[in-house]
Amino acid sequence: MESMSIGARFREFWPDEATRIARLAAPVGKSLVWLDSDVANEIDDPFAIAHAVLSRTRIDLAGISIAPHRRAGGVERGCIAASTALAEATLAHLGWQGPIVPGAEQFLESPERGVDSAAVDALVAFGMAHPGGMIVAIGAATNVASALLREPRLVGQVTVVWLGGHAPEVGSADEYNLQGDPIAARVLLESGVPIVQCPALGVTSHLFVSLAAMERDLEPHGGLGAFLTGLLREHHHDHFAYEKELWDVAATGWLVQPRDTVTVLEPTLRFRDDFLWVRDPQAPLSRRMTMVSRNAVLGDLFRKVRTHDLSREARR
Repeated sequence: MESMSIGARFREFWPDEATRIARLAAPVGKSLVWLDSDVANEIDDPFAIAHAVLSRTRIDLAGISIAPHRRAGGVERGCIAASTALAEATLAHLGWQGPIVPGAEQFLESPERGVDSAAVDALVAFGMAHPGGMIVAIGAATNVASALLREPRLVGQVTVVWLGGHAPEVGSADEYNLQGDPIAARVLLESGVPIVQCPALGVTSHLFVSLAAMERDLEPHGGLGAFLTGLLREHHHDHFAYEKELWDVAATGWLVQPRDTVTVLEPTLRFRDDFLWVRDPQAPLSRRMTMVSRNAVLGDLFRKVRTHDLSREARR
């Protein structure tokens, strides 16, 4: 299938422009969310999970599906099990009891057919049962693209918040989520589903945190703070002048405090075979994040971790 024909497969299910713009507007009140995450790929995913669960007035987390991640040219062996275990370990500190659903163990081989998995079943069921629901994808787009290919009507039902690709002036030749499964990324971006794109370099890359800051602000504050601090401590061997990007928290940040980001409404970007971005004025509208306030978003997360510790202490 030629890339230009991907949209043709979905076009009859596109929302009208007014509906699309409404679904791409900054969230007001509480959003019903399904999170699709490659939890064990990088340490930022558990931070995003914690942010979603702790932001109860803004996010109603319906479920979590596990996305595959790439190593040495293919899906890393055992990554679904490893990500499930890390999700469970994170959620043990949060008291969340929703479903954690395993995703695909291979990437898409063709834009004509997705990869079946329990995650695809769950995403389709969620989207079809909850018009206006949000799918927040913070890994490769494998599960989400597979769900769209399984059930094209989803493009008119849901909004996808996807952390993938770099900012347009950077290109995306080495962006992990897009290149993890480029066929899935192409299906997602060309399907016509309303997308809020959170680019990596140039945008979400500003969400830096140091071990020193976490040891001061989080580690003394309960099991969750200590757990998250330990993830960063073990992630890197030398923390001198080192800070780690918590990229994925930008996606939850947009849902929780959209005023702390800057976004633009524009035709959805597409990418060439060399991963440079293409602007097509005829493409359906999407929203792209262009700036995120590091202090506001991470400050919100840190305060909620500390408040969570205090509330647990009060219940004892």
